[in-house]
Amino acid sequence: MLPKPNVYGDAVITVTVTDNGSNEPPHENSVTRQFTLQITPVPDEPMFISEPIELALIGEAYEYNVEVADADPGAVITIEALQAPAWLTLNQVSNGKATLTGTPPPGSAGSVLVSLKATDDTDLEAFQNFTLYVDSRPVLSDFLITAEEDVPKLIEKIRFDAAFADADNDFLQMVRIEKLPPFGQLFVGTQAINEGQEISVTDLANFTYKGMPDFHGKDTIVWNASDGRAYAALPAKIFINVVPVNDPPVIVNLETVILTVNAGEGPVQISTEFEVRDVDNELLTGAEIGFRRQNFVPGEDLLIFDNTPKITGTYNPESGILTLTGTATVDEYNAAIRSIRYDNVSSVFSSEEVIKTISYTVSDGTALSVTRDRELRLIDTFEELVIPNAFTPGNGNGINDLWLITNLERHVGASVRIYTIMGQVVYESDGVYTGWDGTYKGELLPADTYYYTIDLNLPFRKKVYKGAVTLLR
Repeated sequence: MLPKPNVYGDAVITVTVTDNGSNEPPHENSVTRQFTLQITPVPDEPMFISEPIELALIGEAYEYNVEVADADPGAVITIEALQAPAWLTLNQVSNGKATLTGTPPPGSAGSVLVSLKATDDTDLEAFQNFTLYVDSRPVLSDFLITAEEDVPKLIEKIRFDAAFADADNDFLQMVRIEKLPPFGQLFVGTQAINEGQEISVTDLANFTYKGMPDFHGKDTIVWNASDGRAYAALPAKIFINVVPVNDPPVIVNLETVILTVNAGEGPVQISTEFEVRDVDNELLTGAEIGFRRQNFVPGEDLLIFDNTPKITGTYNPESGILTLTGTATVDEYNAAIRSIRYDNVSSVFSSEEVIKTISYTVSDGTALSVTRDRELRLIDTFEELVIPNAFTPGNGNGINDLWLITNLERHVGASVRIYTIMGQVVYESDGVYTGWDGTYKGELLPADTYYYTIDLNLPFRKKVYKGAVTLLR
């Protein structure tokens, strides 16, 4: 039998023995006996239950609260220092408790052995031996770096090494970010760094600063560093000078719905929503608006721009490019580009739809925007004239007595001229055409072939018909 630890005194033990015989009266098959076991107490050794503080910093108070326990009730424990540096003092504050205190002086750096002894009132002893490392805190210096706007900046480990000083010649082991930069972010690789986060010297190889988009100016990182045992008493700062880098203009708005243009109806505004922005500049210096080559017809597809006091436009009908030049505000360029119109001056159109693409690029004098496109669909709803090639006036049957032209009634500004083969005008009409009855000055002309010109006088397209009509009897 093995008693439990630290248990002593009288223990009553009951033992019952049973055989396999009958237990029906008067028979009995078991017998029970009790006896008392006296456990004599044995003195226990005291035991250190506190963990030693194994780091002391030069010039800073060191304190280790020593605590010793003894399983024996009422045990009186005395603690003493068998070995310790001269600057340490052990004071017993109560039974089984003491404080080991002191301040390491300059020049005391290094490892020292500390040996403590605890003795109880039965003269049993316990020992605690540990190595106390005396260290100097590192000292940090501020440093300055320069970064470019919108460009991640690697903060090299060598910069931290140069700003790290240690009287014990210990090396930099860890950096801790005490305060994040107000106008940027910190990363190790692609992982964002939080305030208070520690960064190993290995990870410093991938430590970068990235300013907020379009930010330039002054920013600051507050950091601390450790030699592997202690951080510096005072943090340091990294002053960041973010120099501006010209950002190109950005076209932030342009319609994506295809614009439908009816051929021959005159100039049409291409975009009412065009908008360009430039975060760095209040002024722009130029723009280029032009047709993509597919489906562009030189000399027929036109871009029309009315010059403003600050912006001049030059259109090349062969290349299809409208060049705007002149220094003006962003708002003035937005208004100017929105005013650009498209026109098609072809006299012959197809009944099939044609998609044309117009590109926009803007310049701030240093950089060009990314080009954006606007599509337009060119259609032709014009209905051609239906012109008879003969008619029979004056034959008395009342049929086909007038030379009537289908669809001409839609063109109230049309001019009609009819000539003899010798070029003599025998009929002319300007305005609403009501039909020619084959007469000249009230007299019916002889049967013959006559020649006509019909000019629709359209405002935005040239449309002239020429042909011959036969007057029959």
